[in-house]
Order: sequence, then structure tokens, then C-alpha cells
Amino acid sequence: MKEISDYTQKNAGRPRSQKAHQAILSATRSLMLETGISKLRIEKVAEKAGVGKTTIYRRWKTKEDLVSEAFGSIADKVQIPNTGNKIEDLLKIAKGMIESVSQSFGVSVQKVTPIILEIISNPELMRMYREQYILPRRQIFTHILEESIESGQIRSDVDIDLVIDQLIGTYFYFALMGEDISTLDNRFRKAAHQLVEGIGTKDFH
Repeated sequence: MKEISDYTQKNAGRPRSQKAHQAILSATRSLMLETGISKLRIEKVAEKAGVGKTTIYRRWKTKEDLVSEAFGSIADKVQIPNTGNKIEDLLKIAKGMIESVSQSFGVSVQKVTPIILEIISNPELMRMYREQYILPRRQIFTHILEESIESGQIRSDVDIDLVIDQLIGTYFYFALMGEDISTLDNRFRKAAHQLVEGIGTKDFH
């Protein structure tokens, strides 16, 4: 299965102690939930992780670097699915984006929303978040849709970026608005199928 490496995969091997590294990231996520990003203090992260501040600063030069990796290192690798059904492939990636956030923070994605909003309101964090977390996943959406164009399943004149925005936006809207997880996937499938009716050919499946 093809893979697109995430930010942390590119930087794998940098920490001298992977255990300490993960403890720091875990402590950062926990404190982000408790205090938000603006009130996050490196001293508190060090205390919660059981390390010294110098250990943190050897790995991350700024708080923004630490926060961005704590959020963006949720998956070491982002895999390109190949279920044989393009809708299911797209769903798998969209679902993985939500599940990875929820599983890593240990809470529902709705409870992570305040953190996401803080990231969006901070230009530097948003730049890092886009580069380290969003873009690798958008690359997979692009790959799937480009393959569909090459195989004649999707019209060649479609705006791929706009289609990705519509698909990811739909899934995140359902998730952040508290859609019941048991119906979330089916609602996304219906939305994706309706979109495909406009951009797809009769060969799309």
C-alpha cells in the first residue's frame, strides 16, 4: 500500500528518547485540553511529562513548534487506501482525520474544537498545521481523484481542490456539529455520491 509520510515521519529519529518525546507530546495535548493553547506553559508540560524544561527546548525551539507537532504528529504515516471503491477510499481518509484527532486526545472531536479554533486564529500555528497535518491528507484526496480522472471515472475539467474542500468540509461539518458517529459515515457517503453525480461519469464507483 502506498504511503504519504506525515510530519513526524519526516523527522523520525530526531529525539534521543522516544519515550520522553511521546510523554511530552501527550502532556502537551492534555494541557491543551485543560487550558487551551494561549495559557499553555512549557514548565507545566515539563512537570506533567516528568522531564526538565531543557529536554523540551532541545527538541522544540518554541511553544508553537511543540503545539504544532502535538497536533500534527497524530499519525506517523498516512496511507493511501485502495478498497476498489473510490467513495470508500475518500471516506476512509476523511474518517481517519477525525478518528486520529479523537483517539490521540482521548476525547470526542467536538471537545478538541476550541483547540482547532485557536490554531486557526494564530497565523504561525495555522501555517504549521496546514503544512504538517492538512496537506499530507489533501495529497491523498488529490491522488485518488487524479486516478479517477485518468481512468475516465471523473470529468477532466473538474476543480480538484474545490472538490476536496467540499468533501472534507462536509465530513468535518457533520463531525463538529455532533453528528452521531453511527450515522456520520452514511451521511458522508450520501453527500459524496450526490457530488459525484455532478463530476463523475457512468464508470465512477
